[in-house]
Parts: sequence; C-alpha cells; structure tokens
Amino acid sequence: MKHIILFISAIAIAGSSFGQRSMHGHRSIVQHASEGAKVTATGDTLTLSNIPESDTVRMLYQHPDGNGYTTGTNAFGDIAFAERYEFDGNDSSVKILGVVAEFGGTVTTSSTKSVTLKIWQHGDLQYVAPNLYYLGYPTESIDSITVPITDLGITGSGGTAQTFMFDNPTGYLSGPFYAGYTIEYDYNTLNGDTVALMTSADGSRTTPDYKLRYVTDATGDTTAIDTFVVVQNATQWSDGKWRDNYSQNDSLYNHLAIFPIVVIGDPTGVKGVTRKQLTLFGAYPNPATNTATVRFSLASSANITLTLMDMTGKQLKTQSSIGLLKGEHTISVSVADLPTGQYLYVIRTNNGIGMAGKLEVGR
Repeated sequence: MKHIILFISAIAIAGSSFGQRSMHGHRSIVQHASEGAKVTATGDTLTLSNIPESDTVRMLYQHPDGNGYTTGTNAFGDIAFAERYEFDGNDSSVKILGVVAEFGGTVTTSSTKSVTLKIWQHGDLQYVAPNLYYLGYPTESIDSITVPITDLGITGSGGTAQTFMFDNPTGYLSGPFYAGYTIEYDYNTLNGDTVALMTSADGSRTTPDYKLRYVTDATGDTTAIDTFVVVQNATQWSDGKWRDNYSQNDSLYNHLAIFPIVVIGDPTGVKGVTRKQLTLFGAYPNPATNTATVRFSLASSANITLTLMDMTGKQLKTQSSIGLLKGEHTISVSVADLPTGQYLYVIRTNNGIGMAGKLEVGR
C-alpha cells in the first residue's frame, strides 16, 4: 500500500459538521472609512469592529450579511486565541523571549482585569473522523506573562503594538509553536471593557491549509483519500477545546496580530521561523556596531515594514520596502546613533503577517 501526500490550493471541508457558529441575528455596528472609527462599547463585542475598512489591520472579520466575529471576550465565552509558527528544530535553534501584540477596544481606567499572553506547544496529529485528521492544536503552555488590560496599549479609538517580555524564557524549542493569549474574565463582567486582539482582513491567508494523502493499493488504484487539516490559527471555546478558525470557527481566513520575539541561531545559515508567506532568519551582525541587516524571505510578493524599538516597545525607526518579489531579501538599518544596549525589531507584511527579533548594539 502506498501513501502519496499532496498540498492543494483550496479547502472545501468547512461546514456545520465542523462546529461552525452562526452569527445570524446578532447586532452589528460597522462604520466605513468615510464615517470614521468608533470606540467599542459594552455589548459590542458580539459583532463589532469599528475599525475603518481602509485599515490593513482590523479587529474582526466582517461577514457579507453584516455580521462579524471578534477575537476577544464575547457572548460565546471564548477563552483563548492562538497563531501557529513553523520551524524545523533540525535546521534552526529558536528561543522565544516574548511577544509583540496589538490590541484594540475600550479599557476603563479603573479596570482590574487581565489577559495572559502565551506560547504553546504544537500538538500531535489528531483523528477527527474516518479519513479526516487535524495537524496540531495548541497544547501545553511553554511560556506566559499575565498583563493587566490597562497595560495593553489601548488608548482612544484603538491601540498600538506593544512589547511583552517573559520573565524567564524557556530554552530553545524543537518544533512548531503557537503565540496567543487567554482571557481571564468572562462576557458577563465586561463593565465597559471590550478588549480584542487585532487581526488582518479576512482573506489575507492565501496559501494551502490542508493536504491530501492518497492511499493506493499494489496496482496503483486509489483506495482512500485522507484529509489532513493544518491548523493555522485557532480559538479555544468555552468547553476548553480548540477549533481551527477557518474550518471550524466562522470561516476566518486571516492572521492574528501577535508576533513572537525570537532569537534565531546563525541567521546566515539556518532555515528560520516561518509564518505563512514570511520566513525570518534573524539579524546580523548581532551585536551590531553601525549597521544591522535583517534577513528574511517571502513566498510571494509583498510590501515590508521594518520597525526598530527599544525594549519597552517605543518605536525608534521605521522603514519600508515596496513590492518585494518572492525570494530571499535583506533590509539594513543604521544603529550608529543608538546607545549600547538591547533592542527589538519587528518585520511585517502588508497582509498582516509579522515576526520580531532581538538585536544588541555594542561598541
């Protein structure tokens, strides 16, 4: 018996049999760019984004019928959200120091609520039904930090990317992992707080999310077709079980705005960490004296933004590269004017994918 695994470009297994949750009948308040953005209010977390449609990063997916879905506390009682990152421990040595995350919503100044930002291990192959398997939901927590929602950077009508460092990062990882967060309070105790992690626009994920295995007999005839759904980002429902956001959770085809801060081994020789179309190899030299070069590759053409920050998340420098083609690239940034110390860099694509790394400046 032979097994042939093929990647294919579309997925057709979404449906009610996979736990889809209908948003029909829920209230939606959506404003277009011409009308401006509006701060979320208590109760709006059912369906509300209020992020202008012109923004490249939005709080939730907007359904064609006017209903939406948000990655935060809502009437469904969701308790965690996670984004998958790939790397092969045989090719790269990767340590995660923390995360960069971008939250939106409204936070009352007197709030005592918190969220926990986490890195999870990647789960094993999971049997779902005959000829249907899921590859890797989040499992055990690797590192975490609990953050008061008043420290998430949410101000006015939205939020800005913030840096969160783990107190004692775990040693180097050996395979794929998830970055995300858990909610430490429930929908019935919002009291004016409507926190949600930003996401890219729906449809921004374009590469295959599952693969087929054709099982053939000795004569070459196909005897079975196994489907392996590769979980990309997932939501943990109130029952404690994880669901893939596309095939099991409202057909969301986007990216979450939470990026691991990674230390990668020799950035000129390893295969790096991959999040869909973007692979980050790291920065060199590290420590840098006058100029640091960030090495990465793209699976398809994209616009790239590189932001250099201090360890508190304060943005120091930003530069963009427009229309980079598929393949490997480098971006150099001057650090000659920066004091000796530790810094962070964040690289993001125009469709919401991003990763971060640590850079040291020495003299």
